[in-house]
Amino acid sequence: MSPVTHDEAALARVFELLTQTHGVALRDPSAPSWMRERIASRLSELAAEAGEPLGTFVDGLSGQHPALTAISRELCVGETSFYRDPAQWASLASQMEVWGQSSRVFGLSTGCSTGQEAWTLRAGLAVSAPNSAVHVLGTDIQAASIETARAAFYDAADVARLPTAWRQQFVEQDDRMQPSQDLRRGVTFAVRDVLDGAPPGRYQVILCRNLLIYLGDKAVRDVVASLLRALTDDGLLVVARSDLGRLRAMGFRPAPDVIAAFSASD
Repeated sequence: MSPVTHDEAALARVFELLTQTHGVALRDPSAPSWMRERIASRLSELAAEAGEPLGTFVDGLSGQHPALTAISRELCVGETSFYRDPAQWASLASQMEVWGQSSRVFGLSTGCSTGQEAWTLRAGLAVSAPNSAVHVLGTDIQAASIETARAAFYDAADVARLPTAWRQQFVEQDDRMQPSQDLRRGVTFAVRDVLDGAPPGRYQVILCRNLLIYLGDKAVRDVVASLLRALTDDGLLVVARSDLGRLRAMGFRPAPDVIAAFSASD
């Protein structure tokens, strides 16, 4: 495949619009090469579909133009797996037991992609909070990913990443693994953009991992502030370890004991 030819002026304009309207962290010209290639490719396709030269097409973009939404979605890698970052999950497990002393436990997985993270959280809470009514909500901007999360058919090798007690919450079906019926009763999924703020409700735990890297600084501040407001008094917002330095620089203070987590008091 031949490389995409960049119209640097057009790319710079699209970078600016995406940052303003979708919060995407595009610091041209320092955006990673894969991001530039993906944007350039999708932009060329959209201009061709519109029957317009690239420069003319870009000049017509503004605000919440559907093309900007389409391009922003091209940037979502959707990488996920069960029990990703085992040390972080292990540090969270003791806090799950504390939440398990409550009659109800609510969790949120933002940018959940195809659902492995939400199902991991639900399985962990099934073990650590067996006497609590547990509900986990998974959200993602991609409707196709949410449909996959709802169907919840996964490779056995992926589910095998879970600790034994968590893995026992899944059953084999048609040579693949699915959550048990008990687990399913405590999980729902919805299409939602994290830039629209946290879904209504209060949550003991909110997972926001592998998502903030796509957002500019203002969007990160707004999103993190919104998610912290949605926590219960004893709740935690859990992010990726790679987000820690950036959030510290913004004035957010990590909570003790749980890796890469922030409390409602922040």
